[in-house]
Amino acid sequence: MLATAGGLVFNGEGNGLFRAFDAATGKKLWEFQCGAGVNAPAVSYTVRGKQYIAVAAGGNTQLDFKRGNSVLVFALP
Repeated sequence: MLATAGGLVFNGEGNGLFRAFDAATGKKLWEFQCGAGVNAPAVSYTVRGKQYIAVAAGGNTQLDFKRGNSVLVFALP
């Protein structure tokens, strides 16, 4: 789970869903199907003043989550 200073919380799930929530209300704001289990924590970084969120979707054989080999990056508005 990753929380940003802008009041967003990001969470990935074994079913491949990566979601953003409002930290104050808990309301789901957005979700994306990554195609494989999202077991790694998300990271945030900034390039030239623009904030990005990156997460790996690799799955997990021990928990029988769909396997993958992706790193996905999303730009915040």
